[in-house]
Amino acid sequence: MKPVLYLLIILMCSLSAHAKQRDPISTLSNVTHSDEKKKLKDQDVLVHADDVTYEDELSLVIARGNVQISDGEEVLRADTVTYNKKLNTVSASGNVRLYKQTGELITGNYAELSDAMKKGFIDKIYLVTPFEERFAADKGYKDDKIITMENAIYSPCELCKKDKHRSLTWQVRASKIIRDEESMDISYRNLVLDFKGVPVFYMPYFKHPDPSVERRSGILMPSFSNNSELGSTVIVPLYWTINPQNDITLQPTYMSKQGPLVSGEYRGLFTKGFINLSGSTTKTNDITGTPTTQKTNPSEQHGHFLGSTRFDLTDHWRFKGDMARVSTPTYFRKYFFIENGRYYGNSTLDSQGFFEGFYDKNYIAVGAYDFQNLSATVSNKTAPLIAPVVEMDLRSDTDSLGGTWHGGWDQNYITRTLGTKVGRVSTWGNYNLPYISSIGTSHLLEAEVRGDVYDIRNFQYAGSSDPAVKQTKGRVIPTLSLSNGYPLIQYFGKNSFVLEPTVKGVLAPNNMNNIKLPNEDSQDFEFDTTNLLKTDRFPGFDLVDGGQRVSYGVNFNFYNGKSDQLVKGFVGQSYSFSKERQFPQYSGVYKGKSDYVSSLGVMPHKYLTANWIARFDRKDLKVNKNLIQVVAGPPILTLNLDYVMIARQFVNNQYVERKQLTTALSSQFHEEWSTYLRVTKELGSYQPGDLEHGAGLKYQNDCFFTHLEAFRTFYQDRDLRPSKTVMLTLGFKNLGSYSTGRLNLNTIGQTIPDDPNAPTTAPVP
Repeated sequence: MKPVLYLLIILMCSLSAHAKQRDPISTLSNVTHSDEKKKLKDQDVLVHADDVTYEDELSLVIARGNVQISDGEEVLRADTVTYNKKLNTVSASGNVRLYKQTGELITGNYAELSDAMKKGFIDKIYLVTPFEERFAADKGYKDDKIITMENAIYSPCELCKKDKHRSLTWQVRASKIIRDEESMDISYRNLVLDFKGVPVFYMPYFKHPDPSVERRSGILMPSFSNNSELGSTVIVPLYWTINPQNDITLQPTYMSKQGPLVSGEYRGLFTKGFINLSGSTTKTNDITGTPTTQKTNPSEQHGHFLGSTRFDLTDHWRFKGDMARVSTPTYFRKYFFIENGRYYGNSTLDSQGFFEGFYDKNYIAVGAYDFQNLSATVSNKTAPLIAPVVEMDLRSDTDSLGGTWHGGWDQNYITRTLGTKVGRVSTWGNYNLPYISSIGTSHLLEAEVRGDVYDIRNFQYAGSSDPAVKQTKGRVIPTLSLSNGYPLIQYFGKNSFVLEPTVKGVLAPNNMNNIKLPNEDSQDFEFDTTNLLKTDRFPGFDLVDGGQRVSYGVNFNFYNGKSDQLVKGFVGQSYSFSKERQFPQYSGVYKGKSDYVSSLGVMPHKYLTANWIARFDRKDLKVNKNLIQVVAGPPILTLNLDYVMIARQFVNNQYVERKQLTTALSSQFHEEWSTYLRVTKELGSYQPGDLEHGAGLKYQNDCFFTHLEAFRTFYQDRDLRPSKTVMLTLGFKNLGSYSTGRLNLNTIGQTIPDDPNAPTTAPVP
């Protein structure tokens, strides 16, 4: 406000100097012309008014009628503006409006300013900020950059368009509201929170940063939850901004059925990278061992530590590192509110550190991996440390024939506290030559040679009674493959159907998988449409998809006239000429014909999407694997269905049938209200029954949201027992949120959304 009104004084003095010589109306009419225009330009002030008069005896200059004064940054409008030269005051009356450069709008019935415009008074003040803050008060006082409002109201909520007299969703009433434009703090005296016109909360004092402040130290909104195992849980976060690039959040946590827990996070941003660290600690007992040999240990200190960093070292090199450690395998599931539920369903925690180099199309990395097992059936003494790891990927430009060369190097050394130690070096080179014929058929010829060298220690292969061996072994693997496809298209009016038969033949040596070579990185094999046409269907390097085979299948897609894909799918099979059995039992890949694999996606309407992935037995077409996902219905009632069926899954040293079904119903039954219900069940032969249930109710409008969720778990794992949890989240726009925590229930596919209005600054009660 100061720049406009200060320049207003200068302008009024200028007008008074000319008033004796010119008629007020002619003076104003010529304000934007000739020498007056030059003077105003020099002062960077523009003035418009219907009439200007000067009262010499009273030393008053009065501008009337649509008065508008601008210094290029701020604009003052009023029906009448008066400058008193003797008192050095400026007053404005009638529809007073001040538009500030920052986007704020201040209105009032009457305004009077003095003391070089540092002090002033505004009657019936109304203030709107760019962040949709709205202040209204009987009186407003300005003292430099501090505005004090008496008998004031604050709310970011919009008025109801249909009924402007309807109560706001929420508002704050206070005897005083003080807004400091320098520190950007907003403080309240004798605060009363009204919700839908009903008083619900009182505080004698409250302060929070203006929403324009990105970061501010202080106390964040507390959180609360109730869990049948932990009891009532209260978290009061403390936020500290060390400097513009570094901050810390501490979260002391009280649990009525267990000891206190303290967690925290450090975030640092630097010129060339960042560092994020988080951790927690509490004193409690833990349960170890397998389900049949569980042991409850004495109470001791437990916790977790997470770290992540990225740094650019040069234009071509960077370092990246991630670390994750926890004292007990069930820690993240037990204290589900830690880390926003990110690690709730993890079976391992992975750590890594790498130096990476990028040169055009080429890549090189040197580093290490480390793992922590969280499973009850796997000893952490068998978890591998992989170091050093060297990875290299080299690619050429396209040659004169249209082909490209690709080479690589993969080296690692695996050590364990208990078990096999192995080092492996793999290097390869291949040549890819694509070709498209004149009739539209596509072809890809791939030729590759790979060599592996193993240094093996303390390894005892399956079925052997011999002592663990120490040996060095090697192998050379040449591979040749040819892929062929022929896309066909048929039009049905404005719609089109695309059919693409594909055949791929692979030639590789037999008997490349020696049982005397350990399998470290090829254990997670899943036969489906994603790897049917790969040259090597095994992940990793240790197992080789050898022998001679042909894979075949067909892609099909249906499009409407708007090029929207309504149907997409694939079905295929492979035939192996090799007599060796190299894939796991019941994997779907055998000598001769494999099982049939298929995928289907259907999107006939914006309110219906279905995806189906299946594997059918090669002999009787019995379903050996079935994954179905369906989302159906408009927002008023939407059905989500996730079904997983695996005919034979290896669990606890036996093959069992697994069937899991998650059903969720959600309804956006009002513009501001929604609800949902979720149920997850195990239907197969292995431990059938309920897994988790959950239900929630959510309300959200332009300035407030609340989310109530209750869920129940039925499983038991070491110190995790079936439990019930109730969580409530309340969010007030620009003030923050009162929350019971965040939880990502991976097993039921539901993530509680983060508060969209949660501030990064800290209100201070």
